[in-house]
Amino acid sequence: MLLKIVNTNSSCIAKSRHQSGVALIQVLLITVVISLLALTFTKTARDQVLMASQFDGRARTQLKAYSVKNRTIFLLLSDRIEALGSDDNALNEARGLKQQINYHGDPVSLGGNTFVTIQDLNGLLPQRHPENIFWPKLLKGFNWSDTKVEETMGIWTDFQDPNIDSCITGIKEPEALANGQIYLDGLAQNDRPIYWIFKDDHVERDAILRVSDINAPFNLNVLNMPSGLLVRLFDTVTSQAISESRKLRNSAVNSLIPDIRGEETVFVHNSGRLRLSIGMQDKGIKWKESITLYLTHLMDPPFNVLEIKE
Repeated sequence: MLLKIVNTNSSCIAKSRHQSGVALIQVLLITVVISLLALTFTKTARDQVLMASQFDGRARTQLKAYSVKNRTIFLLLSDRIEALGSDDNALNEARGLKQQINYHGDPVSLGGNTFVTIQDLNGLLPQRHPENIFWPKLLKGFNWSDTKVEETMGIWTDFQDPNIDSCITGIKEPEALANGQIYLDGLAQNDRPIYWIFKDDHVERDAILRVSDINAPFNLNVLNMPSGLLVRLFDTVTSQAISESRKLRNSAVNSLIPDIRGEETVFVHNSGRLRLSIGMQDKGIKWKESITLYLTHLMDPPFNVLEIKE
């Protein structure tokens, strides 16, 4: 009887090797997946830490700007500054800042990368009063013809006056501008009418927005006009004379600007309506804020906030 001997060791070894190879691949795949998850978690954690750091830096910068704003308002409301303690450094710092304050928009440095500008709104052209004598002077400075200036001023006036009569005698004003914007027939509440009326004159519109304000009063103070407005309204000699002599009296102003002599719309007093702008940078975080105030010294609180822009 013949017996057939089958060697099963080799097949078992091959099968074992195959299973070991599959297991190794599975282990490698699991390792790769775990590694990818770990990298994702690490990146997410880093992003969260960075985001938290940025929020913290922004909050700290905003808090510093808030302190600067309140300190500046305090100085604006103070007639004189006296020390209650023995901190001469703080007293001298406050007095030094008080002396630097101006109302025509020149930046005041508070040290480091912190600046404050204060602009009295009676040094800017009033957007609600296109009949002010300085508006035609500004528009003519754009090299516009007298006809275009007159037409623009007429549309601007009709846009805000309460009646439906046009500035052109004998006709009614249209219901809307050429771009479709309906006439307000009332005083503007923001600067949007400037965008509507000067829709096709982008360069001039941007220049107007820089030197005017919706809260500016009708009566202006040329001594509070920023340098950018002075050079648009007056010749070089006159604008430089005004810039160098911010504390002139009425008679001196009239001698510098004879064409406004006797105008009741020109004053040399502050209005109490101020645009306070704060700009600062701290550890790479920038913060810019603009707040429009109306100082009311004899009331409680002694100021009202008219507008805030961040």
